[in-house]
Amino acid sequence: MGLNGLSNPSSDALSSKYVETEHRGRFNSFYNISKILGTVLASSLVAWGVISNNTIILFIILTFFFFLQYFAILKIDYKP
Repeated sequence: MGLNGLSNPSSDALSSKYVETEHRGRFNSFYNISKILGTVLASSLVAWGVISNNTIILFIILTFFFFLQYFAILKIDYKP
């Protein structure tokens, strides 16, 4: 995620391609809030995994989120 103040060109292209103009502000707000919540959740999970030394559960959780992201990208990139 890097610097939070910078704009990501891929997210700008995503909103301009798939979201109607009147809903773009709501989409960008939801997108930014979900990035913040994702960062908090990922930091918490990694901290818990490192502190508890429970790497197998951490690996399962990260694998689940990887597949969730993979299927979301497949859904977005679908072109009829």
